[in-house]
Amino acid sequence: MSHDAPAGGNSAEQAQQESPGVLGNFDSFLRVVALWLGGVLLAAMVILTFTHVVRRYVFNDPIQGFVDMGQILLVLVVALTVAYSGRTGGQIAVELIDGMVSKTKLRMVEIFVRLVGFLMIVALTVQIGLDGPKAEENGEFTGTIDISFEPFMYVLAFGLGLYAVVLLLEAVRLMQDKDIGQEQARLFGGDVDGTI
Repeated sequence: MSHDAPAGGNSAEQAQQESPGVLGNFDSFLRVVALWLGGVLLAAMVILTFTHVVRRYVFNDPIQGFVDMGQILLVLVVALTVAYSGRTGGQIAVELIDGMVSKTKLRMVEIFVRLVGFLMIVALTVQIGLDGPKAEENGEFTGTIDISFEPFMYVLAFGLGLYAVVLLLEAVRLMQDKDIGQEQARLFGGDVDGTI
């Protein structure tokens, strides 16, 4: 069985070829952050959970602070994958007005939503970055084993910052009359769903 994409097919490699330059490099960077770093952390979460269950039910010796470590790993996984999920169209979208307005008006709405989202995420990213150094003095620790939230707030700010860049780039792509739905399908390796 050949693993080559059929001519005219959708694949991540095609996305790289058709999205050269800054956008192609950014998409490659997002893939590394989400699939490698996020994947390693997700694997660590699975191993931690499996180990905890075995120790708890087989040896009656649960891992102290399991819930704290699991919550931190989950936050890190989400932080490192949210931008890739947004770029590939993997997030939930509600299509309320798609059939009621023209493509031009829908494109304007999409641009507006992405720009407003960009501003909100930037504000959130800056606030999390500013709150990071104050985490310990504000008593922001995990509940059981007192791990400071500070380093994890920086990772969260980094992940949200990447998502802000995704929103801005997609708004610019829409202003350039590019088909974001096709870009997302190529990156994700799926079919075009008709979205802008």
